Amino acid sequence: MLNKIYGIGIFFIISIFHFSSPTLASYYVVLKDNTFDPGKGKVIQTMFLVNDGDTIKAIELTTKKRSATSSGEEIMTDTDDLIAVPGQVILPPGAERAVSLRWAGTKIVPRELSYRVIVEELPVGESQKKSSKMIRTKIKFIKSIDLLTPITKLIHTMN
Repeated sequence: MLNKIYGIGIFFIISIFHFSSPTLASYYVVLKDNTFDPGKGKVIQTMFLVNDGDTIKAIELTTKKRSATSSGEEIMTDTDDLIAVPGQVILPPGAERAVSLRWAGTKIVPRELSYRVIVEELPVGESQKKSSKMIRTKIKFIKSIDLLTPITKLIHTMN
């Protein structure tokens, strides 16, 4: 009976370490300023992608307009107002690349708008045997972008 309890305990401990082990990305994203102000000419931001791993990474960037339902559920829709240039990046090991985020919408924005920049690793050149039992996970970074209006700027300066 005691051996059975120890066996279950050891299985439980191994399961915790196996299933709760953190997934570490070998690349990361740096965006120091996430606000645009088209009325003042602030229509370009620079985001940096850094590969601190030892394998090449293929990265795709997409932009989405963000809204929410009345229950607070986030909705992301395609947009042409915010553009990431280039949309795809090859990151060699140890490399850093700059990506330009450009506002292409109207110069006058009547209310604050929110967008998302989705940075996702593409599974390029990764083959897997059918008999393999490996699970590959990819990390997706989602960055928030806010578009300021004269009213929201006034609120931010008052706080």
